[in-house]
Amino acid sequence: MIEGRGSPDGEPAELFVFSPEGGYFSLPSVASGPRVALLEYCGVTIGVMRNTDLLSHHSSRALSVLGASVILSQGAHSLPAPLGHPGTFAPFPGNLGDADASFAHPARSRAGDVNVWLGFCSETESVPSGIFSPDHVAWPQNETLGQQSSWMSHQCSLDERDPWGKAALRKPLLSGRGVGLYGDTFLTEIIPEHWRTL
Repeated sequence: MIEGRGSPDGEPAELFVFSPEGGYFSLPSVASGPRVALLEYCGVTIGVMRNTDLLSHHSSRALSVLGASVILSQGAHSLPAPLGHPGTFAPFPGNLGDADASFAHPARSRAGDVNVWLGFCSETESVPSGIFSPDHVAWPQNETLGQQSSWMSHQCSLDERDPWGKAALRKPLLSGRGVGLYGDTFLTEIIPEHWRTL
């Protein structure tokens, strides 16, 4: 579970991530510059970032290159609203040609760009929250879309035998480009963090 707690004077929110066992981690608000964290949970590397850092690909790529299979992001942002697809009469199988109001969702694109499961909690009504898969062009889509302030859950496979888990662990799109291309990615400040107990 991830949530943000903003200050009354409009400063960036402090983010809290809670584990099922009652552990928690907090990412304090910062004045400037991308700042993200890496956590380990049951052998899974989890990245935590603010939604504002999704405007650039640097932070999500840095987290993925460093082994994150799941990225959680939350907070206010100025991401563009999704571009819809009006649908088509072409006889595609399995409802592939149906209209899709969130066809070009910015968080869906980021998840596919770096091959991670991305949980995106939006504080902006024009961009719905969602949990997006590591392959944004596979069909049928494997994701959950939600509304502002709604709870969401999604089964996110990290099993090599499953196509979705394989994409998140092997990162074919990211590794196919060559990790050496992303030297500028590490301008992002990475915080190796640990769970605390309540």
